[in-house]
Amino acid sequence: LAGQRRSAVGPGDAALILELYLAYGTRFAAMLNGAFLIAIWDRRTRTLTLANDRLGLHPAYYAEVRGGLLFGSGLRALLGEAGIRRRIDAVAVAGFLNFDHPLGPRSFLQDVHLLPQGTILTAREGRLRLRSYWPPTLPRADPGGEGAWPGRGGRG
Repeated sequence: LAGQRRSAVGPGDAALILELYLAYGTRFAAMLNGAFLIAIWDRRTRTLTLANDRLGLHPAYYAEVRGGLLFGSGLRALLGEAGIRRRIDAVAVAGFLNFDHPLGPRSFLQDVHLLPQGTILTAREGRLRLRSYWPPTLPRADPGGEGAWPGRGGRG
């Protein structure tokens, strides 16, 4: 960013994130490390951008209500809106009972969704778009050579 001669928005992490967004658009999230949940309203394009970290350590719940978008870091933040129906998602409850959390983008309410980890949500003119910016990858080979994984007869 220093070589682009942009005028600094201000000091701190928020200013740096905004500068990255202005310079790279929604690709900015892939340049960040650490735990974060970011919301940016772009007045120029009338677009809301939500981005969370690669592991989804800071959850973001969202719901479409009356042509708009509600979002918050917890279900309770959305429950004050009359447009959110209190219909239980039985599949999410089953996931919670089996795995200690709902699976995938589900929440306990049918109308509310969890933003998947490593994902950018953009909302513009009543349309939502979700895009993963960081798909997890697994190593192709044992890190210590043949049989190095525990339980495979090798070291470890």
